[in-house]
Amino acid sequence: MDSYGTSVFNLEMETSQDYLASSYDLLYADLVEDIPFWVEESHKCDGKILEVGCGTGRVTIPIAKSKTDITGIDISAAMLEGLTEKSLRSDLEINTHLMDMRKVDLEVFFDLIIIPYRGFQHLLTSKDQEKSLFSIRKRLNKRGRLIINIFPPNIEMFDQSSHIFYETRNVELDGKHQELHIRHRAQIDIETQQIDIDLLMRHQDESIICKEQYFRFTLSYLYQKEAEYLFRNCGYKIIDLYGNYDRGSYQPESSDMIWILEKTE
Repeated sequence: MDSYGTSVFNLEMETSQDYLASSYDLLYADLVEDIPFWVEESHKCDGKILEVGCGTGRVTIPIAKSKTDITGIDISAAMLEGLTEKSLRSDLEINTHLMDMRKVDLEVFFDLIIIPYRGFQHLLTSKDQEKSLFSIRKRLNKRGRLIINIFPPNIEMFDQSSHIFYETRNVELDGKHQELHIRHRAQIDIETQQIDIDLLMRHQDESIICKEQYFRFTLSYLYQKEAEYLFRNCGYKIIDLYGNYDRGSYQPESSDMIWILEKTE
């Protein structure tokens, strides 16, 4: 694991999801490994689908392109504007709603609700997690399914220094000589099980730094048994738990927990 030093200067600093929306597509441009999984799961559903925390449509648009009826909700207006712009360019009509996942206030019922890529972990307390799960349950049809992706805590996460920016990945920007260098540092509170994450995006042309952006956000984390108890206590039964998007079984060293849940009667 490479460190990126401890000093950061002349950064554009902002914490809001709306500001992150302007760089979200660049930040996750290379995150595509989960797309086939979500599209395949959408094909298993004969009814309506809801994506919670749809952002700018990284998952929503591929599902919509497969001729599936999908609605998206997000707490960020700017994220939803980005989704709408991209869907129009693709000649798609996607229903979106500005909405908090702790209060899913829709009149429609769904057969499948998905929360991809860590979205559920923006809920920082067990109270908020329960509010969201109960609210989502009310919008599921009988035997409707909820699929949630979260990352499990691991030794590497706890071993990182909170003072050092670590390399996450580098992304080549299409049609340009520039690269996007993405680094992160994290401060973990083991009592609250929350992680304060500082994300550094450096736009670089060979050795020349063109632009730097800095984002801060907080995520929660859950252990496997905690998540099982939470889901069961909120009215779901566990159908399966995958450790990767190839549907491999979850192992202690897995980098993902992909929960397949079904609404209990």
